[in-house]
Amino acid sequence: SNKTTQVVENLKPGSLYRCRIRAWNVIGYSDWSDVGAAFTQTNIPEAPSNFTFSNISINSIRASWIAPPENGGRINRYDIVLVERNHEKLQNAEIVYTGGGGETTTLLTGLHPGWDYGFRVRAHNGNGVGLFGPLEHVRLLDPVPDQPPPPVMLSRTSESLEVTYEPGESNGAVITNYELSVAQEFADGRSSSFTSVYKGPRKVYWLKHLEFGGCYRFRSRAISDTGTVSPWSHDGRGCTNAEVPASPLAPHVLNATTDSLTIRWTAPSARGAAVTAYHLEMMGPAQNPVDNGDDTENPKKPLSVLGRYTRVY
Repeated sequence: SNKTTQVVENLKPGSLYRCRIRAWNVIGYSDWSDVGAAFTQTNIPEAPSNFTFSNISINSIRASWIAPPENGGRINRYDIVLVERNHEKLQNAEIVYTGGGGETTTLLTGLHPGWDYGFRVRAHNGNGVGLFGPLEHVRLLDPVPDQPPPPVMLSRTSESLEVTYEPGESNGAVITNYELSVAQEFADGRSSSFTSVYKGPRKVYWLKHLEFGGCYRFRSRAISDTGTVSPWSHDGRGCTNAEVPASPLAPHVLNATTDSLTIRWTAPSARGAAVTAYHLEMMGPAQNPVDNGDDTENPKKPLSVLGRYTRVY
């Protein structure tokens, strides 16, 4: 073209450009001109990119982003703006962070556990406020209750234990349920594995169908309405009452001589306390009559009940 003016577009703001020109006719090209130089005008910053979140906890997050092109004006500030809170769009966005232009990360604190937040970030330079980056969402962790204290035995019988348990600090969680687990201790020092026996809202529970004089360990944990679970408590401990031994089965004779009987019996259930002694009584005839098969005195009454029981062991 033989025009002497040309608009060159799509240049970077605030940038230095050098240019030269030469003329052309049917004979050919002229030499290049001397170099001219000029700056484009500066502009507001573009939008920051790669707005991400890390170190997410129950009440804080770390926000990071990549600095945008400055468009010829040095970035001197960033704003992080809260746009949505817990799935509700705010009528007036809140600036939750304003910081110097050299930092592209910050820790946002004082947030609500378990809530969803929507943030945007923008930059400032000498020309004004830059463009917002896209809306990014992050959900904070649900609160987790602290470890509860050990459960406590309230009362006991020979076959049951009444146990109560309390939560630890809730940390903002809404505690709706508890879980109770039990393990049995054995005389040799071993114990069974813990077994879950209850999960629900009650804070007092009767452990039933236990062994007489048995010792048990129990632990609890709290469960929130969002499903987060506290650590297990340390163990509580309790023992059922012991009872008198169960009645032995009828003794039987191992050997008989003319003047002795060897008697044996099976050890009964101890019911929580070791059997340390047996009491053996016998009843024999009152006057030691000769059994000739003719019990004319009282034919209906056997000789074995004519006397009374006497302790023999």
